[in-house]
Amino acid sequence: MTMIVERLLYLLNDYKSVEKEVSSIKKSADKIEASLKKVSQYIVSTEQYLKHFLESGELSERQLLDFYSVSQFSN
Repeated sequence: MTMIVERLLYLLNDYKSVEKEVSSIKKSADKIEASLKKVSQYIVSTEQYLKHFLESGELSERQLLDFYSVSQFSN
């Protein structure tokens, strides 16, 4: 009986430990996903500025200011 209870306690502790790790991994994955979304926004924006520059040969002062502004992607 003692061995059964000890094994059960061990398994419960192990289960809780794994459960905590899964939660931590999910939180990390959410942070990674948010970073990917932000980088994706920067890529699309930079592509648009580059395309405009290649088509027209210039960027206006306002476009340059917007390009260097981080606030365009603030959430």
